[in-house]
Amino acid sequence: MSKSTSDANIPDPMAHVRNAAQSAARGAREAASDLRDATHDAGAELSQGARRAADDLHNASVEAGEELQQAASAAAKSASDLWDRTGDLIRKHPVEATGIAFAAGFLLARMMRN
Repeated sequence: MSKSTSDANIPDPMAHVRNAAQSAARGAREAASDLRDATHDAGAELSQGARRAADDLHNASVEAGEELQQAASAAAKSASDLWDRTGDLIRKHPVEATGIAFAAGFLLARMMRN
């Protein structure tokens, strides 16, 4: 009987190992959960950032397209105005215009031969 009484007072070495293993497993589960949450949050932030960047790029391309269209329209109007003024000058001064055209053709032909 004295043997069983003394056995009750001796701590079970496996219980300590078991407790340590359970504690480590609990800590690993918590760490994995925290990592999963952090990864999810980072993915959501990255996704939102990509959406914002795509929206910004779309808006910038729309603005650039509008500005290009305005510039092309202004250039076309300017060219049309120049053409109209040239026609007006030719109608006002037909002899001079014919002389300038002849001289330009002559010079161009000489440059092409050489």
